[in-house]
Amino acid sequence: MTNPVLVELTRGTEVESVHRGAVAICDMSGNSRFSLGDIDRLVYPRSAFKSLQALSLVESGAAAAHAVSDSIPRNAKRSNTWTAPVWCWPVPARARRG
Repeated sequence: MTNPVLVELTRGTEVESVHRGAVAICDMSGNSRFSLGDIDRLVYPRSAFKSLQALSLVESGAAAAHAVSDSIPRNAKRSNTWTAPVWCWPVPARARRG
């Protein structure tokens, strides 16, 4: 099954790109109320789920406990202290040399 076009971007009168996808809306019990496209297809969302992943930080209280906000400059330094022990981005200077 080919997923339907959900978004079509144009530049003037020309179609620049089209984006296909699937959509599913469920009620609180998990019952499907609306679907479009192949909703059973396996996907690898990668960064598309970042907002959903962040939700658990907010709901658990971890975001508040560590003063996480949308303030990039203040939290960039804090992020470095969180990620340095596990060698995630940003990579320590000693690892970049070579």
